[in-house]
Amino acid sequence: MSGIYRTFGLAALLSLLLGTYVLAGAAAPVELSAAADGETVTVTATATQAITLSNYDLWFSWDASAFTLREITNGQEALFRNFQSNTGDGRISAMSRGNNVTVPAGETLVVYTLSAVPGTVGDHTFTLTVRDAADEDGDALAWKGESVRATVTLEPPRPAEISALTVSGGVASASVYAPDPGYALFAAYDGDGRLLSVARKATAGKEETGVSFPVASGARMVKLFLVDASGAPMCAARGAEP
Repeated sequence: MSGIYRTFGLAALLSLLLGTYVLAGAAAPVELSAAADGETVTVTATATQAITLSNYDLWFSWDASAFTLREITNGQEALFRNFQSNTGDGRISAMSRGNNVTVPAGETLVVYTLSAVPGTVGDHTFTLTVRDAADEDGDALAWKGESVRATVTLEPPRPAEISALTVSGGVASASVYAPDPGYALFAAYDGDGRLLSVARKATAGKEETGVSFPVASGARMVKLFLVDASGAPMCAARGAEP
């Protein structure tokens, strides 16, 4: 009988060890997403399923040569009141005063807001590592130590541009794009190149703007310029013959 008990005990021990091994390193039930709006990048960690735990400690990593971390926002203020963040290394810790809470699937855990260094373009990956995830008894959850990642693509800034300038029915029209606020300057010239008239219209930054100007009588050439607020040209001028 003692041999049977020893065999049973060994089997139970192996089963326990095997079960522990299978649970360890389970995929984190968290999804990381990244979105860019100009030079601002927002990275959000979202629960992919209902998560029951007492605390978590998330560490965020990024390319410090390309981005500056501005802010860390707790996505579960109603559940995790004890919230600590460190924008220096992207760390966030949260506790529920020793009681388990459940974060529903689809809920936000944390939001990171970063600023891209001017000139930063291309693909960039952000990583969130679960340094700790435990229940109210302090027992680690299976996905402690796992990481999730998200990639964002930053496109080169769109350059200033004047679309084809056209003249019809005594009116000159064009579509312009300016990365910064400025002005569309319109000039009309006679056959000898003498200036007949000048007009301007304000243009908003980062917007496509349609502009039109009446063409002075006797004009043989019109030109459109796009300048910034200080009057410096933002792109090559366009010309047309009425």
